[in-house]
Amino acid sequence: MISVQTAISCFLASGAAQFELFFKEDARAELKKLFPEISPIPAKTELTDERFVEDLEESQAEILITCWDTPICVKDWLESGQQQIKYVCNVTGELSRFVPRGFIEAGGLVTNWGNAISPIIAESAIYLTLSALRRSKNVSLRMSQERSWNVDQLEHQSLVGKKVGIHGFGAIAQTLVGMLRAFHVDVSSFSEPVPDAVFASHGVRKADSLEALFAENEIVIELEALNENTRGIVDRRLFDLIPDGGVFVNLGRGAVVDEDDLVAAARSRPLQLALDVFRSEPLPPDSPLRDLENVFVSPHAAGPHRDSAWRCGDFALANLRRYTLGEPLQAIVDVDRYDRIT
Repeated sequence: MISVQTAISCFLASGAAQFELFFKEDARAELKKLFPEISPIPAKTELTDERFVEDLEESQAEILITCWDTPICVKDWLESGQQQIKYVCNVTGELSRFVPRGFIEAGGLVTNWGNAISPIIAESAIYLTLSALRRSKNVSLRMSQERSWNVDQLEHQSLVGKKVGIHGFGAIAQTLVGMLRAFHVDVSSFSEPVPDAVFASHGVRKADSLEALFAENEIVIELEALNENTRGIVDRRLFDLIPDGGVFVNLGRGAVVDEDDLVAAARSRPLQLALDVFRSEPLPPDSPLRDLENVFVSPHAAGPHRDSAWRCGDFALANLRRYTLGEPLQAIVDVDRYDRIT
């Protein structure tokens, strides 16, 4: 076992802060045993793209560990084909920013966090949905600033028994379906590239179209991946299909939504919005989304944090261990799956 492990070189394309965020002390120690040569890359202020690529090439690494702070120049480097990497172990979910599709087409192995963090993000979807339904923004303002105690003005709604549509049906959406069942909701979903059998396997009705998804549900939760086909696809035409008093939640990708149309709909329609992602992040201080009474905003906080990020690191470590032992990997991203995730 030891000879197999030490024969494989690994390059950690992440800084110290995220390395420590995702890998607990014992996990970092095990990584060092598997790959004695790994160390975090320097801070971005000290690292040029040229230096990063030079260090990567000199390492002659077979495995590349990527994370949120991996320099995006790695994508061009992987796309060139003039490199020795056989396996990209991505600690997080997003891939397209630094792993080219061609790397997978050429036979490269890629994994991401799989379902390791899906319950955490699905939990956030429930939180945002309830925040919109319960008018959390207005309640907090009235209680703290207006010193109000007028229950009659709250206009609370319940999630129980509602019709919920999910745009997108990846790992997070699939996990969310199970959580929503506790509220006895009627769930439907739509995502163009997802096979009908996937919806059926989770007991979810596939909407006839994206338009039908928005028109038939009181709550629409946005979880579709961002790609050239989905950029700006959620526009005023779809917002106008949501029934009066309905809710729109976005914790997928901000650019899937036409934000100008979103603002216009929030201003003119009796809708409640809860948003965790935006076209520009951080959300500009002068964004009208901050001030609209029917818009609840969150700072892209649906994903893993200090108390849960270790789950991603443990999942990645298990895959790295499997790779050194020649065992099958989990959460492999093939070309079809690459096209369905962000």
